[in-house]
Amino acid sequence: MRARRWSLQSWLNFALNKILLLATVALLGKPGFNQLRQIVSGAIGQYAPPQEVGPTRYTIGLVLFVFPILIGWMTPYLGDMLPLFRRHTVSAGIIGDVILLLSLFVLGGNFWDKLRALFIRDASVVFPEKDVAA
Repeated sequence: MRARRWSLQSWLNFALNKILLLATVALLGKPGFNQLRQIVSGAIGQYAPPQEVGPTRYTIGLVLFVFPILIGWMTPYLGDMLPLFRRHTVSAGIIGDVILLLSLFVLGGNFWDKLRALFIRDASVVFPEKDVAA
């Protein structure tokens, strides 16, 4: 099976997004762009995930986070045993991506910070102290 190449339309969509962003900054200037960003983030901010989540929600979020990754990793191996995976690879991939993104909102804001720390070289882990009854 050959790897799929990006079409011209895909490249144009990707590049057009960046060009329009640069044009917006150029036309509005930095103060205008920051004001536009505040307006948009204010409208979307009400849907932002909470910082702290409970243990049940965190467990559900972790299952939702790990499940599509495992299925995506196992699909090439399970494809011969389950022909359904071979026939619907695109729709299964889209569903897995949606579940993965949904899990980030279920896990809450602190998980976003943990995920971001993976890409910061100087980040370090600090485990919470457990109270030990004497």
